Amino acid sequence: MANGINRADPYQQARAGSYKKSFSAWQGKPCVFISHQCDDTKACEKIADYLLSIPIDVYFDKYDKSLSQLVAEGNADKVTKHIQSGIDFSTHMLCVVSTTTVKSHWVPFEVGYGYDRIPLGVLTLQGVTDAMLPEYLKTTRVIRGTKSLNMFLSELLGQEREFLESRVGYKSLTTNHPLDTVLDYRS
Repeated sequence: MANGINRADPYQQARAGSYKKSFSAWQGKPCVFISHQCDDTKACEKIADYLLSIPIDVYFDKYDKSLSQLVAEGNADKVTKHIQSGIDFSTHMLCVVSTTTVKSHWVPFEVGYGYDRIPLGVLTLQGVTDAMLPEYLKTTRVIRGTKSLNMFLSELLGQEREFLESRVGYKSLTTNHPLDTVLDYRS
């Protein structure tokens, strides 16, 4: 089974023969924009890898060199437009929330921009309680753990959760899941 691609990574896009595709070329193929605070990049990389293995395309900015350059230049206008483009080329958004997300300047913008454009899920990492969630995120779908993440992804793909879980090798609560080190619950 082929993997999804990271639409923020020109190398993966080129390997998939889809570099610089227009929005219409992406239509019909799910893509999840991963909104996160930079301190959570390692955890988000595991989440992105999991989605890619299903296969679901992601927009995960870790490999987006042009965005990194714009941030280094302090070009807020172009950074904003770049983020908006990434969200516009996505069908869904996962806002990954950790105990450090409150430090982010960009996560609230990304959520605000995408809120009425694409379905939004809030994925909580280890140690995040409901009381820690900002009020604006409590109005969305909160996803805790692998089971509820797989439910979100099953709905995205229009498949039964059990079918999705069998495809990724997660069949029971006794099986180790690749996200067990970053998510609190298997609910």
